[in-house]
Amino acid sequence: LESGDLIKAAREAYDATEEEAKPFVSNYNKLEEAEAQLIKLQADAVVTLINGIGTVTIESGSKINAAREAYDGLPKDLQATK
Repeated sequence: LESGDLIKAAREAYDATEEEAKPFVSNYNKLEEAEAQLIKLQADAVVTLINGIGTVTIESGSKINAAREAYDGLPKDLQATK
């Protein structure tokens, strides 16, 4: 999860690369793998936060808000599956 900013920066750099140069990026598959792993880790973290809410009480607000914020941060297509 701590690698998210680096993965995003790598994606932005790749996307900014001219089309003619992209075939010379020999490790593009590593970027795709890192992005997929990051999404899985983010989804797992959301599941953990939701499960951590437990029985809802008046004191549950911060846990619910944290879970909602994490869920809202997931890609829209992944939200529909969780």
